[in-house]
Amino acid sequence: MLSARSLAYFLATLETGSFTATARTFGVSVPTVSASMAQLDDVLGHRLFLRTPRRLLPSEAAAGVEPAARAILQGLLTIEGEPREALSLQDLQACHDLTLSPLIVARFVAVFEAGSIGVAANALRITQPQISRQIAALEAVVGKLLFDRHRHGMTATAAAEGVYALARPICDLVAGLVGRGNRLFAEGVQTTRIGSVPPFHPESRLAGLLAELCVRWPAAAPGGHLSIVTDATDALIGALLAGGLHAVIVETDQIPEDCDSRVLLQSALDLVTGPGEGRQDAETVMMTTPLVLQGRSSALRRMVDTWLAGQELSPPHILEVDAMPVIGRLITDHGFCSLVPSGAYPLHSPAIRRIPVPDAPIFSQRLVWRREQSRTRLVRRALEIVGKLDPS
Repeated sequence: MLSARSLAYFLATLETGSFTATARTFGVSVPTVSASMAQLDDVLGHRLFLRTPRRLLPSEAAAGVEPAARAILQGLLTIEGEPREALSLQDLQACHDLTLSPLIVARFVAVFEAGSIGVAANALRITQPQISRQIAALEAVVGKLLFDRHRHGMTATAAAEGVYALARPICDLVAGLVGRGNRLFAEGVQTTRIGSVPPFHPESRLAGLLAELCVRWPAAAPGGHLSIVTDATDALIGALLAGGLHAVIVETDQIPEDCDSRVLLQSALDLVTGPGEGRQDAETVMMTTPLVLQGRSSALRRMVDTWLAGQELSPPHILEVDAMPVIGRLITDHGFCSLVPSGAYPLHSPAIRRIPVPDAPIFSQRLVWRREQSRTRLVRRALEIVGKLDPS
């Protein structure tokens, strides 16, 4: 683990040229300094000092580590209310006794960006009481409440905004130093979790939008991770409200009252069936051809059922299948038909035939997020990228 104390020993050794002099500066034993430097070498994946008969020589890696180490310690001192423009040996002695650590700062950033202690704890694979104690320790240091707790979760205070402005750069510096050698700061803290209903087809508009989101993510969020999971609308909304997802793409206009949403895709329903030369209308096809639909738990199925009832249609042969690839094969290979959004399949696919549907309802797919998370970095990032995507 990267510690403030090991960084202070490292910077002091750059000035003193020996572990012995560094130990004397901090009033600790030489083995303590030596062990701390060995641990720092392991965390960073580089040897920082080379031994010679006269003194320790800093390695090439040490030159790259020094600016980040100074910035990290200066950031920690600033959060503790003791800012320093430069770090002398005397200042480094103050760093030796810092209450805060890069770990506590990372845990705060995780909670701030997730908007929930539970979400942050799950992402970091630690217990909620553990992360709560670390937030309490940070609040004790800054002397201010960082989060207002309420029945819908928690909201960052103005004091938290100020601490975050100092803490986020520290986490970025630490992540840059430790790289792949230590994923504590990268994993969970910078992972945005988005849920989506499954696309109907690899060439559907939704599949294209999700792929474009993945392509743009690395440039918009350097060092950030993106996780996309698929499930039914009801399950996704439940996971969002439980704090397991930052945002979801769902097929419903019924948005929980403590959430906000943005329409991503809209299209009318099409009746699609296998290739052929038939000129029958949609009603005739549905009454004479087996109709395959998603299960009744899906928002699309509920819309279809409502439309069929309004048209007073009762197709005699309905098969329920939740797996979209299976529905696709039933349509293209076995002569079934289905009601799907117009952007669900390629416009000019030779494997399907589209039949206009009279008075077809408009099908919407929305990005939904919890209102209390609108100001968090991860949700803002997702909204910014999605807002630039072309859904066509």
